[in-house]
Amino acid sequence: MFLIFGIIYCFYFDYKFKGTAPLQIEVQEIKNVNYEHILFLTTYIIPLLSFDISNIRYLLLLFLLLVIICAIYIQTNLFYANPTLALLGYHIYEMTGSRKKELETETYKNIIVITKTNISLNDEVQLLFLSDNIYFGRKYEHID
Repeated sequence: MFLIFGIIYCFYFDYKFKGTAPLQIEVQEIKNVNYEHILFLTTYIIPLLSFDISNIRYLLLLFLLLVIICAIYIQTNLFYANPTLALLGYHIYEMTGSRKKELETETYKNIIVITKTNISLNDEVQLLFLSDNIYFGRKYEHID
């Protein structure tokens, strides 16, 4: 059931991204932070595999711990460190970029960008706001 819900939401999210006017910035600094998937996996998931799920008490405890971990990651805006994003081919970057807005330049410092495309220095990126400093992004391809 959750898998079907996730697939439907992916299509909805893609539709939403195409229907909005995304923020477009030029990348000035970039750092790949894909290692955060591994930190999540080794810190939380691997130890949880040692639970004896044949006992209902341990199964309930495992469920409670997973709910608490999810709540902590959502409250601290670390939901982007989810290892399933890596399995689905997403990359995570921490970057600084800017865009020219009328007579001034807006700078976006230390934002987290989740993307399926590889992003490099000086690339132009379209961003869709998700939460605080977290964005979903796509590399902007110029059509000449």
